[in-house]
Amino acid sequence: MAKQSHRKHKRKSKAVKKQRNVHKKRKIPWFWLTLLVILVLAFVVSKLELDFSDKRPKKAFEPPKKEFTHEGYLSFHKKASSEPFKTIYLEIAETDYERSLGLMFRYEMADSLGMLFIMASNEEQSFWMRNTYINLDILYVDEDFKIVSQHKQVQALSDQSVASGSDAKYVVEVVGGFSDRYGVSLGDSISFQRLSPSTK
Repeated sequence: MAKQSHRKHKRKSKAVKKQRNVHKKRKIPWFWLTLLVILVLAFVVSKLELDFSDKRPKKAFEPPKKEFTHEGYLSFHKKASSEPFKTIYLEIAETDYERSLGLMFRYEMADSLGMLFIMASNEEQSFWMRNTYINLDILYVDEDFKIVSQHKQVQALSDQSVASGSDAKYVVEVVGGFSDRYGVSLGDSISFQRLSPSTK
């Protein structure tokens, strides 16, 4: 009886072990399946985050704001008068770099301000408005300081060339609408005065 009981116990323990092994074998696929689901979910979430970040509005590049540099005064004169009818504060562009930069990256400009371009030679000139964020009046002036061409309210950020149509040695840029507000017209003349180094 003892032997039979021992055999039965042995068989029983073997059967229990077999069941445990079968149970373990059954558990393994669930582990890998769970891991696979987690990996798929992680991939989907990361893809959604990337898609969402791509759709966020990106801030446009904005260069540092350029401040006005007071370098002199410019006056407008009527044909028959030596007395100025309007005088503004002046910034002067006379090097290649200053002329190429002009009024780019200015986001506002008062009526009391303007820029004078002193060109290398008295010939037909042409300007555009790339990277210029305010509408401008562009006045072309010959070597005798007479306004020979006038373009009003030239559109900001335009790549279209605005030509003088005749020889010009100087170009004056003022805020759009300036000419109409103060009665500046063709045939008027300009004069300018630089600040002395001690007053800059």
